[in-house]
Amino acid sequence: MREFMQRPGCLPEDHRKDLECLADVYWWHIHRRKVVLWLVNRFLSAHQGHRYLDVGCGPGATTHLIAEELSRSGLLDLDSPGSVAGMDVDPELKEPCEKYGVAFELVDLDQEDSLGGGDGFSLFTLLDVLEHLKNPQALLSGLRSKLAPGALGIVTVPAFEQLYSSWDVGLGHHRRYTMSGLVSILQQGGYEVLYSSYLYGFAFFPAYLVRRLGKRQKQPPLQGLEFPRVPSWMNILMGWICAAERKYLRWGRLPLGTSVVAAVRKKG
Repeated sequence: MREFMQRPGCLPEDHRKDLECLADVYWWHIHRRKVVLWLVNRFLSAHQGHRYLDVGCGPGATTHLIAEELSRSGLLDLDSPGSVAGMDVDPELKEPCEKYGVAFELVDLDQEDSLGGGDGFSLFTLLDVLEHLKNPQALLSGLRSKLAPGALGIVTVPAFEQLYSSWDVGLGHHRRYTMSGLVSILQQGGYEVLYSSYLYGFAFFPAYLVRRLGKRQKQPPLQGLEFPRVPSWMNILMGWICAAERKYLRWGRLPLGTSVVAAVRKKG
């Protein structure tokens, strides 16, 4: 198990700023968010009044964008107090979250008894969170007390230990997951898995080759943790490729990818 390079659970400042400023413009973020929204619309009961909890919400930009889309779909009433909430380990995230209208709760995601309960959320997301935790089962078990019966959840994690790199080390990732590995811990945590697939299938082999080349050349750890900047034409091109992948996911599942996504339902 890998060791953290910063205070456990707290994102490096440069990466945290990227999560906020790139959430609605960068191809990687847009693809993940649109896959989340597709799965929510597929599996969440079609009525307004749902309450949404983003676990490991970061600065709240992605939480806000998802909530806005759910509101436009008639699944969420943003005018209802407490309809959108986020939890994370870093107290510095409270201010940006509240700027986006996300009610922020400071918790220790590695401690089951720190999550509290009784909030009755019918929808939750865990977007690239479990890999940061020493004990992801504690979070999955503790989270159940905050959820309504039959609550829907969307979970994403980075895929394949073969892709583990200095990026993972810098972000404090303890592991990467296979699809079967993610499904297993979700089921053990008391959730029924409704759907699972890899994401960013087009990026797997380029990422694998880059990792292998980096190991052979013994490259030093990354000095910065910003998402790689790309020219606007490439961002558009990657967006088109992602859109094609989403169309494929409507009838098939990817055998490889750099991330895993799962839709789950709380049992009981």
